[in-house]
Amino acid sequence: MQVTSRSIERNATRPLAVVVVEYAVAHDIIGGGEAQTDCEEETATGADTIALPPAAVQMLFALGTMTERVVIAIFGDGSAAEQTFRSTWQATARELKAALAAGRDSRQNLEELFKRITLPQLICCVLPWRTLVDLPRRLRALQLAQRAAAAPTASARAVRDARKAHKDYHDALARWVVQATLAADPVRIGNAQHARVGREVLIDAEWNDAGELVRINSLATTFRAHDESDVRETETKHDKLRASWRWSPAIIGHQWAATYVQEVWWPAVQQRGLVPATTTMRQAMSMGTIAWLINPTPRSGKTPPVAGAYLSKALNDIWADALLAGMREMGRDDIPDTTVEARELWPIVLGPQKVRHLWATYWWGLRGPNGPVRVHRHGTEERTCGQYIARRATGDVDTTLESHYVKCQEVMSEAARHPIAHFDHPSAYHREMDITWWLGEQIDWAGRWSDKTFPSAGAHATELPR
Repeated sequence: MQVTSRSIERNATRPLAVVVVEYAVAHDIIGGGEAQTDCEEETATGADTIALPPAAVQMLFALGTMTERVVIAIFGDGSAAEQTFRSTWQATARELKAALAAGRDSRQNLEELFKRITLPQLICCVLPWRTLVDLPRRLRALQLAQRAAAAPTASARAVRDARKAHKDYHDALARWVVQATLAADPVRIGNAQHARVGREVLIDAEWNDAGELVRINSLATTFRAHDESDVRETETKHDKLRASWRWSPAIIGHQWAATYVQEVWWPAVQQRGLVPATTTMRQAMSMGTIAWLINPTPRSGKTPPVAGAYLSKALNDIWADALLAGMREMGRDDIPDTTVEARELWPIVLGPQKVRHLWATYWWGLRGPNGPVRVHRHGTEERTCGQYIARRATGDVDTTLESHYVKCQEVMSEAARHPIAHFDHPSAYHREMDITWWLGEQIDWAGRWSDKTFPSAGAHATELPR
């Protein structure tokens, strides 16, 4: 069977399921009719190639599978026609699966992502760079611009510069919270996109008498089955291990999370009219109706299913921009200059769902049975394995983790040729990654980065507070 773009175009006016049935009829796989298409292009199933885009092959495979079930249900009598159909479909299915797998791998090019960033590098290099270098730098620029704009002799340009600096700082906070949230909690993107404060995102905080936030003590997510929920639940909504997941403060710092709530989340809630004017910040955060990842400046007229949430494209763009910027700061000079160019080169790998591959590849594929170990004051040892962490973090079963998420072991093996103190070595940040697992423990990133023995990531090491 050879499937070409020409045959698809010729049959584009009819459902593909009809084409599959007609093919079976035309080749006497099942009897009872005449094919309505000229099948000269079709050849015997066997060594022929399948020249289709992966999405079309996937669709054809799904529809062919449904057709198989229908045919077997009709001719489930062990007849020659049924046996012929079974054997022909099995051969065809193998070709379709092979073409689909090859197409998927060529589109995703996951190895291109793993060559440039791993989970430890995202957590130990990119996110600390944001909180130690990028955000403080933008905050200082904002403060200087605001002082210049507040001067009695301030010009109109100074006022415009202050507004621009304000927007740049808030945009940087939004990028950080998206990147840190997905790095701390590798849920499916639909969960993160629509997670609501006070319902799926649980914040333990201290408040003053006016209902204003003083500090955040802990952050966690819970994804359980809510009958009336418009949040897409995970496959493991009844799994007690994944029903509650506490975000490591070593990944998403509580001080910057509080700054995000005060500087971005709450002003956006008020400006967009998502709560009554008399509502306090504390009340708004307990309502369970407003998205944690809030879009402060929506550009689309579409209404998201959760109040204040990003639309999918906007959230994907923020993640991609933040990821590319982080890789550039790590000294990766072999990536495109713009997000548009990068998406054309790697159409899939820049999606936020790929953080699940990063988690699974590190904890399941690299650490495996060897996981974090710590010794308590009374001398007892506590340990866990990397596979358990991957299973709990992603909420997926072992088969799924092994077959779909653990990728690019060859890339990891190649990276292991670096000296162990090199930031590209897979084991370079094991100590820090172990701390991120023992929930509640924080990391003094400024102290780590000022330590000359800490593996520094490429070009941006010159900006670190050493």
